[in-house]
Amino acid sequence: MDCSGSCSISFPVPLKCKKFDEFGKISRNDQKARLDNYVIELQNDRTSTAYVIIYPRQRDIYPGQRDRQVQAQMTRIVDYLVNSRGFEAGRIVTIVGPPRGDMFVELWTCPQGATPPTPAP
Repeated sequence: MDCSGSCSISFPVPLKCKKFDEFGKISRNDQKARLDNYVIELQNDRTSTAYVIIYPRQRDIYPGQRDRQVQAQMTRIVDYLVNSRGFEAGRIVTIVGPPRGDMFVELWTCPQGATPPTPAP
């Protein structure tokens, strides 16, 4: 007797966010170059979300001044991604992390359905 059969099993693949880049104090041109590469990566998956985590500078700055510096950095990054590179503003999430020694930025890419990144302590 000739018998044949088939079976398929699917395993859910957990989706994870990936840190794309990180930088501290760098020149504006270096920052633009990194953001250009970031946009290219994000455009490879049209459903992905950009997460920008900014860690403010901790020392020798009054809280109000720190907030203004964080907001200025955040505005520069989002403005460049949206207005200079044409990235959709609705796909960008900005997060302020806890203060560190100096201001620091992390760029993350997150596929749809992935758990968003959280700032490191």
